[in-house]
Amino acid sequence: MRARTGIRVLSVAAVSVLALAAATASGAARSCGTVQAKYPSGATHGFVVKVTKGTIACPAADTLIKGVYLAPGVTGSGANTNVETLKSGWRCVFPAAPPGPVTCTKGRNRVRATPTP
Repeated sequence: MRARTGIRVLSVAAVSVLALAAATASGAARSCGTVQAKYPSGATHGFVVKVTKGTIACPAADTLIKGVYLAPGVTGSGANTNVETLKSGWRCVFPAAPPGPVTCTKGRNRVRATPTP
């Protein structure tokens, strides 16, 4: 009887730890590597891409940053701002003068790209 109770307690504890680890990993900040973003002029610049919040996959975050300067905006956030809402639904904050950090959010997802030296 004691052995069964011990096994049940260990099983419940193991499942709880695994569930917590999976939930934490899916929303944890993670690095997605370096990509070359394209500018309208045709020039490119390297950016380190990180998912700082949410569950977006790294390949999707990389694709977003690769073309973020070429993506057509839907609306701006007013005059003299560097915020655009893209047709894909991403809201991106651009630097005053590229290259600079770019932060894009959509729902609970946040992607940050920092220029490489």
